[in-house]
Amino acid sequence: MKEFILMSVNNFNKLEFLYLKIHDIDYQALLDIVSASIKHNKRVLITGANVHTTILNLQDNEFNNAIKKFDIIHPDGIGLYLASKFLYGKNGLKKRINGSDFYEYLIPIAIKNKLSFFFFGDEQ
Repeated sequence: MKEFILMSVNNFNKLEFLYLKIHDIDYQALLDIVSASIKHNKRVLITGANVHTTILNLQDNEFNNAIKKFDIIHPDGIGLYLASKFLYGKNGLKKRINGSDFYEYLIPIAIKNKLSFFFFGDEQ
């Protein structure tokens, strides 16, 4: 089933920003993938990438190796959205999404399914 979930992810266009490939995906598609993952009890690794992430990916080999393990890298914030329009024109990212705004959609599903959240990546 994870293969099916990831096949649906492969239907999304990926744009490259300084050697980091970002999925052109929106909130609903992310929600559908998370829901399918929950329903079928299959782990899918999702992260967001912003301008800082993109630069860090160039500078830090350990970070680069870690981010390659994610199944989905979605754009996070206005920086990559604007860069996509500059670099790719009308073929740039279709939507500006913000990872923290996604929680508004995700939390009701988590409550319904009695799931927990774990956040990592900050120093505190």
